[in-house]
Amino acid sequence: MKFKSSNQYILKNKIVSVVPFKKSYITSQFISFLNNKIINKHMMHSLDRRVRKKQTKKSTLRYFNERKKNNDYYFAIIKNYKKKLIGTITLRNLDKNSAAIGYMIGMKKYFGSEYSRDSIRMVLDFSFKTLKLQKLHAGTNKNNISSNFCLMSNGFLLKKKTKKLFSFILLKRNFKKKIKYEISKLNSIS
Repeated sequence: MKFKSSNQYILKNKIVSVVPFKKSYITSQFISFLNNKIINKHMMHSLDRRVRKKQTKKSTLRYFNERKKNNDYYFAIIKNYKKKLIGTITLRNLDKNSAAIGYMIGMKKYFGSEYSRDSIRMVLDFSFKTLKLQKLHAGTNKNNISSNFCLMSNGFLLKKKTKKLFSFILLKRNFKKKIKYEISKLNSIS
């Protein structure tokens, strides 16, 4: 199933919401997440092996526009209490049955937290139940232990490893984690 840009969703549980990313989220704080050395070293994945350069408002807007143009799902992770942006999740369409998932948690105190775990789990569930995907791909820096653990604890299997990268795959039948959340559909996004 090809993604449709007009089909946008909000996923929400008690502590965290996953909402369509908007231009207004591109703030100096968000750009500082992207340029943080700790976060940046872990933002390698199997689909994008480019060396990460310093991000600017212009480069961040370009990425945002690419996601829209490609009809990818580009989500903001929002901590419900205080409505605080703590990261992003992207689903890139690969073919009618699969997508690549990438995520970034922008603040170290939220690495491996229930906010990151729940947001990722909601998107996985959404991918299989709502989008009817059959498999998801993910890639990590091999030293990103919390991300590797998160993927494996959700049923992802290590498919390939290189000197720096791990490549994972999750088949729909291997995703067993249950999570309670609400889903609502938006018809248009600005």
